[in-house]
Amino acid sequence: MRRAAGTALLGSLASTAGCLGGSGGDTWDAGREGSLQPWLYDPASYREDVTDYVVGYWEPATFAASQDALRESAGRVQRYHAAAPENVEFTVELGGASDSGGLPYVLVSRGSFDAETVRDSLTAEFERVGTLGDRPLYGDGTDAFAVVADGELVFVRGLSRADAESYVTGSRSFASDDDRLASFFDTVGVGANAGFRLSTDDDGTPTLHGHAYRVDGGTTTARALRVPGVDEARGEELTSYLDQVQSSVDRLRSASVEYDAERVLLDLKFATAQAPFGVDPLSNFGLR
Repeated sequence: MRRAAGTALLGSLASTAGCLGGSGGDTWDAGREGSLQPWLYDPASYREDVTDYVVGYWEPATFAASQDALRESAGRVQRYHAAAPENVEFTVELGGASDSGGLPYVLVSRGSFDAETVRDSLTAEFERVGTLGDRPLYGDGTDAFAVVADGELVFVRGLSRADAESYVTGSRSFASDDDRLASFFDTVGVGANAGFRLSTDDDGTPTLHGHAYRVDGGTTTARALRVPGVDEARGEELTSYLDQVQSSVDRLRSASVEYDAERVLLDLKFATAQAPFGVDPLSNFGLR
């Protein structure tokens, strides 16, 4: 795999506002087990003509514990419901699109929050419609349902009640069966914030774009992965880009990229207060 190194990055990264190293010897401690994987549904089970499957992951408690290092970036952590961020271990969002319509939208939050706090935030639009196991089931009268218990919220939109209940209680093995996701979890992991998109390129080739941010006090390390990779000419463009911008962004402490036909792997190290959480770093290279 070819490798290029630089110290800065341009473009929209310059205007956007766990302890890991880059691919140059440190380990990302990436694993396929964790909070995100068990909730991933198979998009093909809902649509035959899937074009995009998008997943986002946040650890609000990690960001709450890093307030001093985050400074102005602390306000960028999205608040999904009434629970205080420090009481939310993680939140996962799933959705996507197909030629015939959208994929189900799912939001899952786990943590130490009490059920009553979150239930109160639902009462404006939801009412109790039954029980799922030992947990109350709420609905809004259309295609949205929520299950709330101490330390858990599962919200589903775009499914029938039966399908929503099946999602909450069923087994989901899609992540362990998809080679692109296996590569993502084994190489990148999830960190304190992660996201990925499964889609196809203009030639119809299945692709994955994924990234993760890991916070270690005043330093945040980001890793971004694209599968498949690029040819030599496109890889040289990436190398040239890093070389051209190596002194342009003060917040970026180091950067390196590796590439071959199988994947592109980008490693960045930021000052935590200026890290662009939620942004796929490779999108700034024109790799979408």
